[in-house]
Amino acid sequence: MAETAPGEKTVRLERDGAIAVVTFDRPEKRNALSPREHHALQEICFELRRDFETRVVVLTGAGSVFSAGADLAQPREESRPTNDLERRHRARIGDRTVAALESLDQITIAAINGACVGGGAVLALACDLRVIAAEAWISLPEVELGLPLTWGALPLLVREIGPARTIELVTTCERIDAETAHRWGLVNHVVAEGALALAREIAERIVRRPAVPVAMTKSVVRALRGSSRQGDVTETDGDLYWLGIRLGGFTPRKPGGGSKPG
Repeated sequence: MAETAPGEKTVRLERDGAIAVVTFDRPEKRNALSPREHHALQEICFELRRDFETRVVVLTGAGSVFSAGADLAQPREESRPTNDLERRHRARIGDRTVAALESLDQITIAAINGACVGGGAVLALACDLRVIAAEAWISLPEVELGLPLTWGALPLLVREIGPARTIELVTTCERIDAETAHRWGLVNHVVAEGALALAREIAERIVRRPAVPVAMTKSVVRALRGSSRQGDVTETDGDLYWLGIRLGGFTPRKPGGGSKPG
């Protein structure tokens, strides 16, 4: 029986055994992300960081859209910043949300069920795996709107598709369809229908595997591939060392030089 988190209704958390599904639930606003949704997702990630039963987290959108990205409409009265410090804090809200997603120890899967735009695409990129419905598409229109691409998106894109395709995608602002996204390496799988169903199927396969090796695989890969955030190598250096010993004597150097004692 799935358990639904109380409280925030525009971002829902449902747990079903070792799998959690996080859903943007503003279909009337194309799941656009206002500060309210950012705060809710950050709180959910904080909760999941202390959850040792959940092993896979799936991120998706309600209705036919994954997310239209940042809510550029007039902000709700209750959400308007009241002073310069709050404005400064608000300006980095997306960075904190991406960092919260990237910090999860669980395997994260974005189930891209429809249009995935701007900040919504950045949150999908912050996940470990991505599956996309065949009719869905991805777009980063910020430059066309006269806005810089923020939320740590450029390091995420370069990590996944390389610098040349990152420049093309960001500066042309063109939509890319599901097949192109797959060919470029932005997504793992394209499915005719049921992106969420496929994401859950992959999640179920993962949770059938032993928990510690799965967790260590994410930890080591996260360190080896780098991150749009600082500190990953330091945080996972112990796992790199442990894995190196198991593989036969490889001893990675600690950041700043030196090796861990045997």
